Amino acid sequence: MTADRLLRTCGTIVFDLDGTLVDTLPDLTRALNDALSELGAPPVPASLVRQSLHGGLEASAAEAMRYLSLDPQVAAPLALAYTRHYAGVPVRDSHPYPGVPQLLARLARDGTRLAVCTNKPLAQAEAVLAATGLGDFFPVVVGADCCASRKPDPEPVRHVLARLGSVPQDALMVGDSLADVRSAYGAGVACLLHAAGYGEVPCTEPGVTGRFLSFRDLLASMG
Repeated sequence: MTADRLLRTCGTIVFDLDGTLVDTLPDLTRALNDALSELGAPPVPASLVRQSLHGGLEASAAEAMRYLSLDPQVAAPLALAYTRHYAGVPVRDSHPYPGVPQLLARLARDGTRLAVCTNKPLAQAEAVLAATGLGDFFPVVVGADCCASRKPDPEPVRHVLARLGSVPQDALMVGDSLADVRSAYGAGVACLLHAAGYGEVPCTEPGVTGRFLSFRDLLASMG
């Protein structure tokens, strides 16, 4: 089934946040490097954050520790400083991908139930959505601290569906990473992959129902 047809026919659509709806990499990288600077460490490249961000801030902090060969005693202070810097200014250079607001408006007009399921803590996710003008589209937002497990476990996706009163057969996950694909697959939900996002998902990965590169093109194809 084509990507545009999936969007038109599914009554519930669950979106990932980072690398799917919003390009958050500039602010995540800035906050991590501010935290490293505070501790007297050099900066890390954005590519490091890109490769690790789907595991949450702690995963990027741990990757920076390995990349810079920092003393293990720095781990806890770095994670705390990273969280503080990011929570203080979650959106300075982040922005929705082109076409995202227009597509969400179209889906909302069509009566589609919309939600966000992210590995960001709920407060951070809601702050990013509010600051980028997307918050009003999503009556349900599930973050990393809303369930006992996070993506790629299927529990967060199941939790979203339960809150919306939806069933897997009528739902679609839109994401950009293996965590999204595997979480959706485990919950019995189709998954549409934003191939221009941050993740790298092999073509052979089960659970990928379709791929797209541009939200603008996706919206245009819906007619």
